[in-house]
Amino acid sequence: MRKKLLIALLTVVVLLGVLWVLPSPVVFSETVLIDRPYQPFERNVVNLDAWEKWWPGKRVSDSVFEYNGQQLHIDLVLLNGFHASNVGDNRRRYVFQFTPQPGSKTSITFATVDYVDANPFSKATGYLRYFSRHGEISPWVHSVKGFFANTKKLYGMDVTRTRVTDPSLIALKQYFDHEPNVEEVYGLIRELRTYIAAQGGKERNRPMVNMYKETEKMYMAMVAIATDKELPTTDRYLLKRMELGYILTGTVIGGPSLVKQGEDNLSAYARDYSKVAPAIPYQLWVTDRMLQPDTAQWETKLYYPIFY
Repeated sequence: MRKKLLIALLTVVVLLGVLWVLPSPVVFSETVLIDRPYQPFERNVVNLDAWEKWWPGKRVSDSVFEYNGQQLHIDLVLLNGFHASNVGDNRRRYVFQFTPQPGSKTSITFATVDYVDANPFSKATGYLRYFSRHGEISPWVHSVKGFFANTKKLYGMDVTRTRVTDPSLIALKQYFDHEPNVEEVYGLIRELRTYIAAQGGKERNRPMVNMYKETEKMYMAMVAIATDKELPTTDRYLLKRMELGYILTGTVIGGPSLVKQGEDNLSAYARDYSKVAPAIPYQLWVTDRMLQPDTAQWETKLYYPIFY
């Protein structure tokens, strides 16, 4: 009996000793690797207005976000993550960090930090919370991973790399003192089609369109159509030869504002992966805008030429 009591006493002493040397605060974390460069993490974390896209919960106020019944106050936003505190428990903190890794990959780490008293009993209570803390951390981390690993969620569309298939284009460029409307652009397309037919050519694809504001009071619109052969250049019509290299493509369904957003997202994708454009990006108008007045039904393919 005395021996069993002594063993029990020694066990308690050992456990107290272990608890005494355990670190305080109590930290639990999880790290995952994502096949994505760090730039989109930086872009979406630094801007709090972008958090609603990837945060696995809801936004409560400007700097408070809810997750799994807990409200986190975002105390500090860094270029590589953020620090937060628990609104209902000021002894609990959160740390999120993303770190660039080789091969255009990024690791993300999310940690909870519980500040407990230094005595062994408080530490024991803190460490016994391990499973509940892990139950908070792991789903959060994998939800964030699911967003950033999904190209369509992150960039608003699927992005693919393919090869240029149409080597010969005939193009028409015109300047306007206002942003050209659909009717004006289709006027250029009709003119271009008339020229192709007059030269005995055949169209190989839908019309390509590129429009941008060149100066404060001047817009440029260029339309081009791929043809089955090279057509002669004139003062009005320009032969364009395309290198049969690589190109990034994406598809947008919707009106001009969504197309513009899609162009910005495709450009961001190219920058994120350090792609350089040897030619200007352009749109392919799949839907005939003159026949379909509902802009929500417009299908536009976006193209971003790259070297590799």
